[in-house]
Amino acid sequence: ASIGSNPISDFGKGSVAVGITSFPQRDRDPNHYHYYKVEKDGNLTIQKTRYQGGKFVRIGSTFSDYVLAYDPTIKNDGVVYDMIYRMYNPRSGEHLLTTNVHEVMQLRDDYQWKFEGSPGISAEEGVKVYRLYNKKTGEHLYTADPNEKKVLSTTQGWKVENDGKPLFYAYTSGKNAIYRLYNRQGTPVSQHHYTSSKKEIDILTTKYGGVCENKGNPVYYLR
Repeated sequence: ASIGSNPISDFGKGSVAVGITSFPQRDRDPNHYHYYKVEKDGNLTIQKTRYQGGKFVRIGSTFSDYVLAYDPTIKNDGVVYDMIYRMYNPRSGEHLLTTNVHEVMQLRDDYQWKFEGSPGISAEEGVKVYRLYNKKTGEHLYTADPNEKKVLSTTQGWKVENDGKPLFYAYTSGKNAIYRLYNRQGTPVSQHHYTSSKKEIDILTTKYGGVCENKGNPVYYLR
């Protein structure tokens, strides 16, 4: 399977949610079903699993052989995850984050954006990350700072998208730290850049005049 020219297994260090339509037996709680990854040595490794809308969904970083099994002694996490997707506009240089698959498809099919995979999964709750849009410049900005959101949306003409709700929820700690960089020399839609790559940060700050905001600290974390 693929999205555009990229196989959907090609999503870097991110994760993907795979849903398989399956109905549990009537006398069995769907929250006790689990996906198990079949390792090369034949052993089974339990995977994050949830049941939603008639589908058992597996969260993982690879595609592989798996089995779906019932275990009355262990509950699956039961959490509804939102995948975060990153799109790229080669004409303007903008990177866009979204949890809306329909937006991904529209940007790819109608506007020739490139699909860049998933940088992570939204938490069930936690740090609220909002997506704002500046109609004058066309830039999207992502912030977890409620004061920044308020100032930009009430005095600077920015609009809080997603009906004013968070685009996704992030974590306060973790291994996948996201940094926000600012480059005044960038195009109006690409002056802010979000990345977890230290190599990318080094290149942008040493060669292209980028500044790592938030005093060089992560703005939030993903998983």
